[in-house]
Amino acid sequence: MTKTIIDILYNRAEHQSDNIAYTFLREGTIESKESITYAELLAKASGISNLIGKGIQQNDRCILIYPPGLEYISAFFGCLLAGGIPVPCYPPFNNNFDVINAIISDSGAKIILSTKKIIGLTTIYRGVKKVLSLWQKERVHNIKWLETDSCNPIYTFSKFSNSTLEQIAFLQYTSGSTGTPKGVTLTHENLMANLNQIKNYFGSNKESYGVIWLPPYHDMGLIGGILQPLYVGFPVILMSPIEFLKKPLNWLKAITHVNEKGYIISGGPNFSYDLCSRKINDKDVTNLKLSNWKLSFNGAEPIKGSTLDKFTNKFYPAGFRKNHFFLVYGLAEGTLMASAGKKQTTPIVKYFDKKMLEQNIAQLSNNASDENQIAITGCGKALENQKLIIVSTDDNIICPESKVGEIWLAGKSIAKGYWNNEELSEKQFSAFTNDGDGPYLRTGDLGFLLDGELFVTGRIKDLIIIRGKNFYPHDIEEAVVSCHPSLRKGCSAVFSCEINHTEELIILQEAKGNLNQSECKKIVAEIIETIVEKFRLRPFAIGILKEKKLPKTSSGKIRRVLVKQLYKEDKIKFIYYSDRRSPVTRIN
Repeated sequence: MTKTIIDILYNRAEHQSDNIAYTFLREGTIESKESITYAELLAKASGISNLIGKGIQQNDRCILIYPPGLEYISAFFGCLLAGGIPVPCYPPFNNNFDVINAIISDSGAKIILSTKKIIGLTTIYRGVKKVLSLWQKERVHNIKWLETDSCNPIYTFSKFSNSTLEQIAFLQYTSGSTGTPKGVTLTHENLMANLNQIKNYFGSNKESYGVIWLPPYHDMGLIGGILQPLYVGFPVILMSPIEFLKKPLNWLKAITHVNEKGYIISGGPNFSYDLCSRKINDKDVTNLKLSNWKLSFNGAEPIKGSTLDKFTNKFYPAGFRKNHFFLVYGLAEGTLMASAGKKQTTPIVKYFDKKMLEQNIAQLSNNASDENQIAITGCGKALENQKLIIVSTDDNIICPESKVGEIWLAGKSIAKGYWNNEELSEKQFSAFTNDGDGPYLRTGDLGFLLDGELFVTGRIKDLIIIRGKNFYPHDIEEAVVSCHPSLRKGCSAVFSCEINHTEELIILQEAKGNLNQSECKKIVAEIIETIVEKFRLRPFAIGILKEKKLPKTSSGKIRRVLVKQLYKEDKIKFIYYSDRRSPVTRIN
C-alpha cells in the first residue's frame, strides 16, 4: 500500500525502473542535458542514505545546500531514506549567509548535505564559515558537512519504507518576504493530500511531460516541479532559474523540444510570463512550438490580466492559447496549492471600483473605460475537500461575497505549524471564527469571493492605510514603473511610515544603468504626478537606487518589511533621494 512519497519512489523504481524521471539542463539548453531513471535515483538516494548512516537519529534535520540539479533530488530522498527530515536551503551565493544561518539555527540540524564544489566554497566565502562557527559555539554538538556527489549508488534496497503519514516529510522554510524565514512543518499526509489535489486539477497522467525552471528549494519548484511528476509518474525537464533569468528563451525552447511528447505542464509566477513577453523577439517566436503546452500554471504573486494578454498575443503564432493558462493561489503553509481554476478555460479578469476597494468592498465597475477602476484576476475556487473562507480582520466574522477580508483555510493539506515555534503556530494555524468554527490557517493574505471565485488583493502586512483608505503596494509599484523606461520592472518597494504622527507614503525604485541628477529629478516629478493622479496620494519620499539593491526573496519578491526597516535605519544607499522634509534633493 502506498503511504508516502518514499513508497512512490520505490514503486516507480520497481515498475518504471528504466524510465527517465528527471532531465537537468546544466546550461539551460538541451545540448547540455543529463538524466536519471527512477531506478538510478533510488540507488543514488540509497547511497546517500548509507553515507549519512548512523550520523543521525529518526527525525533529525538535514540541511540541503545544493545548486539546482539531480544531486539535490538524490540528497532529498537520501535524507528521507535515512530517517531524517530534509531542510531545503539556498546555495551560498548573493550574500545570503544571514538566511542560511537563520535556517541552520532554527532547524537545529546536525548535518549539512552538499556537493564538493559548494563545500569547497566555504574556504572562499568566509561568510559561510563565520556564521557556521558562530552557530556551533551556541550548540552542544557540532554540525557535519557531508559531500554527496561522490557517493556510490546502492542497487539493493527493500521494497517499502517504514514512514507513516503522520511523520514529518520535510521543513519548507518560507522565503522571508515579511520577516525571518519560518520552517513550515509538512507531514507526509499534507504532502500526499496536496499532490493528489494537484494531479486531479492538472489532469496529469503518465503521458504528461513537465518543464520546470523554478528554484528547487522553493515550494512551487520542489513540490510542483519535482515531487508532483514523481507522484504521477511522468518525466520532467529541469533547469536552473539562473539560466531562465539570463535567457528566458531557454524555457520556451525546452518546451518546444518536447512539444510532440504529449500534455505539457509548466509555469511560474506572473513575472516570468512578463519577462518572456519583453525579452524574446518575434524572430525567435517563429521557431517555437507551444501547442501542446496545455497547462501553464501561474501563481505565487499577483496575476495581471495584462500580462496574460501580452503573453498570449506574443506566442499565439507558436500555438499558445489563453485558455492554456491555469491560475492558482497557494502558500507553503498549505503545502502548495490552495485554490485553482478549471483547465482549458479562459482566465477570469474583472474590473472593480478602486474607491470602493479602499473601503474593503469589491464592487464591479460599470464603465470599462473608467480610470477609477482596477483589474483583478481570479485564482479559481477552493479545492475539493478543503475549506476556504474570507474572514473580517476586525472581529473574525465570515465575510459575505464581495467583502474583502483575510483568507482562511482548512483541510488535510494544511501544515501542522511552524517548526520550534508554538506561539506563532497557535496564532496562525488555530484560528476560529466568532461562532466557533475551526481551526483554520490564517494565511495573512487579503481577498474576496465572487460567485465562489477567489480574488486575492494583497498581504495584510504589506497593506498601506493612509487617511482611513486601503492601498495595495503592488498596484502603486506597477504605476511607478510605468512612469519611465529607465525604471526596472519588478524592482519597486512601496510602503508607509509614521512621520510626525502621520502615515506617509514612501517609494523606492531601482533604475536601469546610470542616471544623472537631472534625469532622476525629472523621473521623480513624473512619479509624483502619476501617483497623485491615480491614487490621490502625494508621496512623502522617493528614492532611486542602483540595480539589484533592493533585497528580494529566493522567488524574486521584494522583501518590503526588510526594506522598510533598512529605510527607517537610514541604511539604504540612493543615487537620488528627495522628501518633503527637505526641498533639496540629495545623492548618496
